[in-house]
Order: sequence, then structure tokens, then C-alpha cells
Amino acid sequence: MVEPPHPNKPVENPANGAPDLDAIFGKKADSLFGVSPSDIDKYSRVVFPVFFVCFNLMYWIIYLHISDTINEEFVSLGSR
Repeated sequence: MVEPPHPNKPVENPANGAPDLDAIFGKKADSLFGVSPSDIDKYSRVVFPVFFVCFNLMYWIIYLHISDTINEEFVSLGSR
């Protein structure tokens, strides 16, 4: 359960009037489940290219296998 903000701590940021999320949630607002946006950026620089390459390899392997199977079973109607 989320505790209400401390009564002496302001809920609004005096600089820009935006809500102070640290005061509302009682923890660092720039991290979610202990993972900061910069950590996500670091991981995505490695994870995205790896998944992209793996997906393309699997796609072309399956595509070429299916195209070989279709070509062997294909009968042209125009040639007699």
C-alpha cells in the first residue's frame, strides 16, 4: 500500500509546479523495480541486435526450407 506523502514535505516541485513523485511514492521516481532508464538503454544495446540477428537467421532458414519443399512439389500448368 502506498503511504501518503509526509505532511511537512511539499507535494509540488517549487521550481516548475510539477508533482514531486519522490514525495508521493516515497522512493526514487527515476527507477522502476530498481531498474533505471540508463540500465534499460545499456541492456537494449546488446539485446536488440542479438534478437534481430537470431530472428533473421530463423526466418531465412525456415523460408528457404519451405521454398525448397514447395519447388519440388510444384507442377506448372503451362508446360505439357
